[in-house]
Amino acid sequence: MLTRAGHNKIALVTGASRGLGFSLSYLLAKHNYTPIIVARTVGGLEELDDKIRNVGGKSFLCVLDITKPNEVQIACKNIYDKWGLIDLWFHTAILASPLTLTHQIDLKTLEGSIATNITATSHLITCVHPLLKKTGQAFFFDDPRLSTKFMGVYGSTKRAQIELAKTWNKETTTLGPKVCIHTPAKMYTKTTLTFHPGIRKETLSTPDVEAQILVDKLLTK
Repeated sequence: MLTRAGHNKIALVTGASRGLGFSLSYLLAKHNYTPIIVARTVGGLEELDDKIRNVGGKSFLCVLDITKPNEVQIACKNIYDKWGLIDLWFHTAILASPLTLTHQIDLKTLEGSIATNITATSHLITCVHPLLKKTGQAFFFDDPRLSTKFMGVYGSTKRAQIELAKTWNKETTTLGPKVCIHTPAKMYTKTTLTFHPGIRKETLSTPDVEAQILVDKLLTK
């Protein structure tokens, strides 16, 4: 549950340098959370950190390739050493491969998507689970575009990611943490533009809008 008072709650956001992760991190900071913002590229994280500081918030940057197990383990140990347990985890990191016919899927492209969307997610769950308080919450983000044509690589690996979250949800029902699967509306993001380069922005929602909807729900619980 989010609170409007106090500055002691910690939220981990993987995939924070753009899109929904960027917007969620900014809103969490505005509501007195300290987001640990994670991405592979420092530029987007620095932009986000500046934006958070401009509204009096505070964040901690973590430049991390989630496909490298040793880096993930070190980062999670550092989080524990600095803060102990955390309150929230939002996993927005995803690799969106270009659309292709299923019978023409390139093996290297498939392996890259498996590494990011499945293997890295599984390893993150292993490493983040001990960091989350029993009352903490982990959020994963489903995609309504799955099982449509040309999305064999993205769809199959994204579906597997969500299956990991669903089974983790069932396993933690009694002892926690709470594992949540949220389905935002279709958004105007880099991922969407990968699939539909010419799509009109006004036909889609935005990461800011979808992040606000989710944070508002958390605030009212």
